[in-house]
Amino acid sequence: MPGGGGIGSLRHGVRHNADIQMVQHAYGTNSHITALDFRQRPATDWRHVIALFDGCDATLRAALSAHAAGLDCYLLSVVERRFARFHRRLEGIFPPDRDAVFAMVAPDAMADFTALVALAGGRIALDKSLTQITAANLPPPLRAPADTTPPFSP
Repeated sequence: MPGGGGIGSLRHGVRHNADIQMVQHAYGTNSHITALDFRQRPATDWRHVIALFDGCDATLRAALSAHAAGLDCYLLSVVERRFARFHRRLEGIFPPDRDAVFAMVAPDAMADFTALVALAGGRIALDKSLTQITAANLPPPLRAPADTTPPFSP
């Protein structure tokens, strides 16, 4: 069943059509927000990680294993090797002959994440904090490579 994914969907699930249809065509006429309550938690200095694999099946298995194990991950994106050409700033980190998991992992879950990656036959190609990612002029795994012009083929 199609639905909506996005920020928070890894932790809280996706919204399915039945849920979305209730608000999708409201055109802003429902109400005005006058107050919000937020649950707070300590900030996490997420590790920005790229794990590489020889095949898409191993890549997917690693991501699903991390999720099933309940590892504290903010992002787990399976990225097929054909998308490497769009990630030009990651050249040498995300090669065109490997599939990848782009992830944001809590520091205390990195050892378990690394073990799951190795168990699935992969290796960690990038493991940096946001400060380190910024200093190295690399895009965080959370962001799509929008700052590059894709090399389209006719």
